[in-house]
Order: sequence, then C-alpha cells, then structure tokens
Amino acid sequence: MAGAGALAGGDVTALIDRLARTSDLGIFVGAGLSVEAGLPSWSALLRRLLNEISIETAPFRKAKAGGLDTLSSLQAEFATRSLSALGPLGAGGVIKVHFGEAYRTKLTQALYQGVELLSPGPTAISIARFVVGYKVEDLPPILTTNFDPLLEMALREELSQRGGDPDRVRTHLPGEILDQSKINVVHLHGVVNHPSLDYTDSQEIVFSEDEFLNPGPMGNSALELAQKSLASSPYLFLGAGLTDTNILGDLYKHHPDGRSSRHAAVAVSQQAAMDLDPDAAEAVVEALQETAAGRLRNADVDVVFVDTYSEASQFMRELNLQRGAVISSNAATYATSAHSWSQRAHRFEQHALATGLLPCQERSREFRKLQKPLRHILDGTATQLKDLFSSLPSFRNDDEHLALHLWVHAPIEQVLSMVGQSDRRLYNPATPQAARATLPTDYLVVEALCNGTVVEAKGEGLRSSRWGSMVAVPFTVAEDKEAIGDLLAPLPAGVLVLASTNLAEDGLARLHSRPDERTQLIAALAELGSRVIQTIVEGAPERDPRAPDFHHLEPRGIPLGRAGRHEFGSRRIGEATEVGGAPGELVDLGRWKALLPTDLDQRLRL
Repeated sequence: MAGAGALAGGDVTALIDRLARTSDLGIFVGAGLSVEAGLPSWSALLRRLLNEISIETAPFRKAKAGGLDTLSSLQAEFATRSLSALGPLGAGGVIKVHFGEAYRTKLTQALYQGVELLSPGPTAISIARFVVGYKVEDLPPILTTNFDPLLEMALREELSQRGGDPDRVRTHLPGEILDQSKINVVHLHGVVNHPSLDYTDSQEIVFSEDEFLNPGPMGNSALELAQKSLASSPYLFLGAGLTDTNILGDLYKHHPDGRSSRHAAVAVSQQAAMDLDPDAAEAVVEALQETAAGRLRNADVDVVFVDTYSEASQFMRELNLQRGAVISSNAATYATSAHSWSQRAHRFEQHALATGLLPCQERSREFRKLQKPLRHILDGTATQLKDLFSSLPSFRNDDEHLALHLWVHAPIEQVLSMVGQSDRRLYNPATPQAARATLPTDYLVVEALCNGTVVEAKGEGLRSSRWGSMVAVPFTVAEDKEAIGDLLAPLPAGVLVLASTNLAEDGLARLHSRPDERTQLIAALAELGSRVIQTIVEGAPERDPRAPDFHHLEPRGIPLGRAGRHEFGSRRIGEATEVGGAPGELVDLGRWKALLPTDLDQRLRL
C-alpha cells in the first residue's frame, strides 16, 4: 500500500534523487493543494453548484413543497448522474447556462463556502520553501489550474520570513509577458479571489465546456504557455489528476519512444472498494495504482502514490533536503536519514504505544493510567469553553452541553483511534472507537486528518446520538523540531472534536456569526491537541532498538479494513457537512488562550 511506508521505497528514493539533481525543475499544481486548505476539489465544487441548481428546478420545487424527506438524497443523486452523464466539462456547462449573469458570483461563493480565513496548507508552504531556494533565472514558471491565490500567499510569506522581497512573487495570467526577474505563478484557468483578499480577479476564467472547447484569448495563451513550459523543462505535478486533455496532449507530444520519463507526479491514492474484505480492497487499490502509473508513464510522467496530502508535503520537504545534500556533495540522503517520513512516523507510533496513548495490549496498564489525566484535561477544557461561550453576547445557552473527544493517529497502521473523552473514561484498550485513516471516508475525523482541514457536521443526521453538532479540528506534532529546523513537515497526530448537544444554528454553527472568534477557537483547539500529544510522546521511555515493536490493538467489533459508522455520528452527513479551512498556526488566540493549560507536564505525569 501507499502511505508512510511508500516514502521509504526504492522507487521514491530514486525519484527524489533524480528531481534533486534537476537544475530547472518546474512545479505544476492542481486542486489537491487547495483541498488541504479547506477548498473543494473540482468534482466537489461541481457537486455544490449542481445541488443548488437541482433545488431550483420545477420537479425539485414540487418535491420540496410536498415536504419530501429524501430531498437531500435526491439532490446528491442529481449531481452524481449529471457528472456521470455529462462529465465535468458538461456539468460546468450546465452550471454556467443555468446561473447566467450570476455564474461568476455563484462560483466564488461555492469555491470559498465555509472558508472564512484563507490560509496556505503544508504542501503550499513546502513548495514555497523549495522554490525560494532556487535562483530566479533558473526557475521555470509555476503552473496551476487553481483559481485561488494560495501559492502566492505561501511564497510571499516565505520570502518575508527570509528577509526577502514579497513583491518578487507575481500572479501571472496567460497573455501577459513573463517577468524573468520575478517568481511567476501562472493561473492557466484564471483567478477567482477570496472575498477577504485584494488580489485581482481575472476577467476570463476556464471552467465550463465552452470555455475549454472554445477558449478565448486567455485560454489560447494558456495552452501556448503550458506547451512551451512543459517542452522546455521537466515538471513535478502536485495535486493534479492529469485528466486535462490539453495538458495531456502536450505531455504526449513531447515524449519520444524509448527514453525515460522527464516529468514526475505525486498523487494522493484513490482508495476504492472500502466495503470489500480488507485484502480484496488492498488488491483493488494496488491494481488501480499500477495501471494508472502505466498510463502516466506513457504520457512522460513517473508517479508515486501517497495516502494523505500531508505526505505530499513531506515529499516536497524531503526533496528539499536531498537537494541540499546534492549541492553540498553530502553522501547522506533523505532515505538513510532518521528524519525521513517513514522513520519519524514509526518513532511517533511506537512512542504513542509505549506510553499507553494508543491502544496496545502489552501496555494496557499504561493506557488505563493515562485515561484519568486525559479525561480531567478534556473535561476542564469543556467547562472553560462553556464559560467562554457564556461570556459572548448571544452565545449563552444554559441547556447546552459540550464535550471534547481526542482521536490519535497511528500512521504506520493507518488507524485513527478515539483515546480520550471529556464525558467518560476508557478502561479496556480494546474498546476505543477507531477508523481507517484513508480516503474516501464516511468519518468526519478521518476527513479532517487526511485533508488537514476543519470539518463540521450539523443537523438532524446527528440525532442518532446525543450530539446535535460537531467540529473536528486536526492537529500535528513537530517531532524532532529542534533537531531538524523547518525542513520536515509536522506529523499529522490526531483530531480534537468539539461536540454540542445543540442542533444546527443553535449549536456550534452559531460560531459562524463571529468568524474571528471561531478562527481563534479552532486554532486554540489545534494547539491544545498538539501540546497534549507532544507532552505524552516526549515522555516515552527509552527502548532497546533490538526490542520487538509494539502493535496497535484492533478495537473489538470494528472491522478497520471496511467502511463503518461510529456511535457518536461523527461522520459526513450529506449536505449537513462543511469544510472550514486549515487551523491557523500564527493566529492570536485572544480569550481562547485560556484553554491551554500551563502545567501539562504535571497533569500528565503518570
């Protein structure tokens, strides 16, 4: 399987070394970079707009007036069948024709829905660190099919931190002349800006089938620029599905038979057949990856698969590390370094198992001992949250009950387990709820972890439990941070879920009326989760390297290799689920800073 182990494989090692020795490597970025910042993929964006269209048609208006209970499922079916029958371009054509003059406004609203604070994710930051290390004259234009300015934001921030000039970064639209003294970010499909930013929207965009098949001046210039760039320099594709026929045409055109591929791609694995037996599902996924790799090799692209977007960012960090080794003529490579992704993930998981943080039969005593301080910390934080909510105008609700659930990631096992709750203690390490940390998923917490985004659920669909609304906040740990500086991506360590007994707008959704407070709260929850896990893992006892590994204990009654539901309803519930961007790392926490205990070491001392 792909994943943490994939980044230690020989093929990946060879690919990173080859790319590190390429002096004119270009970067091509697709929608995957936007997904980790909380924006929708292209298909998800189309579905959002198709859902809105369906409810405006005569049959759906009639169904709505009749109080049809299955309206949301009918909307989903309409979107699925539209995409299946028409393809993405045809669906885009339906959207453009239906909304008419409101088309651009509707597209902007759907693109940035629920994302109040646009912030670059880890892959954008990794790309920025890689690119800024290049001499500008050696740097091919960065190509992207994304509408958002996340790359420019990350590049400007990186230049500022290094004492450079942020104005070196230029948002470039096809048809304009490239400025070789700048870092050019070329938006092949145009720019649709976040309402809170002052970037300039492009007059022309490429989204629907007429804009693809009958491109205007910008579209023709985009094709010409992409063709020239891909012909003259090798490119690394990140977050790009490579289904755009125009881009593929350029790749096929410049791939003479009988030589190795010039380009490379890091692709997030398309998990499939999750309802099958685990062994069968694994075989299906590996077969899909093998055949996809063959197709892309024929298009001049070598591909490696990873399981999450965080691993894609780590690929970029390790490429940066290897480039440094090549420049300094250092024989050591990232693959033999203790700082490679797989070795860091293995250390984290073993430390979490050794301390009893993750369920482990050999450390069941430690697991039980850790439950008491974990519950006290989470319960105390939930009580503080209740008090802070009460201090905000219009937020007070004496009937509301809040809870916090702590989920921790076992990256090698690819399992996410709920190991701490504010409202109960666990006494048997075989009983925690768990889910496979792979996409696609029905789990709210898995989506939050794998995409590195805040995911919120609300509505009647959660009434199968006591909770009416939930917000899942992913967090990371900066393992070995002091030793390695900023070259390595923090490890995705878990998810902290805030749950409320209140439903919809009376529940956690009311935070949207105060976006600054919501942003600060989410950042504080991410910081709390990170500090708790970091403190526990750093206290792991030293082990003999020859000792056998501890193994994650599979909780009873939950087939981890298959799709499942967990009793608290923390899963995607159709249109009641929203994605709200990545937790900000540099956010001023304001009043919510009170949620961070100053004595975690004492509280967690076993």
